Amino acid sequence: MKEPRSKALTQGKDLHAQTCKRCQRPILNDPQAQGHCILHAPIPDKDLKKFQQSLDEIIQPTFGAKIKKEETKCDFSCIHFPKGFNCRSLEKAFVHHCIFHEVTFYGEAFFQSVKFEGRAIFSNAVFSEAALFDLASFEQGANFIGATFTKAAGFMSATFLSNAYFASATFSGIANFEAATFSSEANFKRSTLMGMARFMETRFLGATNFAEANFSSAINFNQATFLERASFSQVKSPESDEVNFTVVTLQKPQEVTFHHLNLSRWIFLGTNLRLIDFGDVTWAITKRYWFSYPISALCDETHNLVLRQLYLDGSSWLISLLSSTFTTSQPINFK
Repeated sequence: MKEPRSKALTQGKDLHAQTCKRCQRPILNDPQAQGHCILHAPIPDKDLKKFQQSLDEIIQPTFGAKIKKEETKCDFSCIHFPKGFNCRSLEKAFVHHCIFHEVTFYGEAFFQSVKFEGRAIFSNAVFSEAALFDLASFEQGANFIGATFTKAAGFMSATFLSNAYFASATFSGIANFEAATFSSEANFKRSTLMGMARFMETRFLGATNFAEANFSSAINFNQATFLERASFSQVKSPESDEVNFTVVTLQKPQEVTFHHLNLSRWIFLGTNLRLIDFGDVTWAITKRYWFSYPISALCDETHNLVLRQLYLDGSSWLISLLSSTFTTSQPINFK
């Protein structure tokens, strides 16, 4: 005998209600799961063995496929990785494009020395603990747009062979990019660096964009290299800490822009500032005395805070500054 249509529909709804809101896996029998499976449930503590088994279901189908591996992908979007999870267990997926869009890592995320052969997409990801990508290699692009690094973020000696996007990312702890290499575009536009950030000896080989970034603490670019255009326009400088831009190599200084920002906390000792495009910037001012008469002088960090001769539009003018700030809307060449 056929079941009544209304009963069949009810059973269908019950079956649907027992599956995850984001996938067709069974929901986790836990009030905190909020109707999600073991992968998507927003719970920090999960059964790691069962979690890994479900995760393998995403990774395994990509193997044995007749299409090229660079055309396959492993989509981990919106998964909540529990505490104690070993990111090394994802290693088989790294030969494909890996999508970690809007994922949450409740524990430490260790990706040191990992080789991402496909695109690595961590857009809007949340790292609740330390996220370490030291010595990692990103071969086809890295997307960390909108990512949140709650604790330390390590990219020391990492290699980005294609475009690297950190636009609108938030670094609450130390951000370490020391000795990293960006072979193509490096985009940190509107990023927020709340903790100390290290870019010492970092090599920016493509276009670099820090426009509208928020530097809240000490930032160190000592001995960094910029081979192409670079923008630091509208950067919000730290109020009490300093931005160390010393001994920086600028291959195309005429394409390096500092517009609409306060440079009073920036140090440029040993960096050649000729041809750099400074526009509407504020410099530090120090009080000096000349035969007991107080004057104000521009703090030129490149020559030990001494009164300098500035060259505006090719003409030599010795400037005595009587105000507390110095702004200019014209390029300045320092000699």
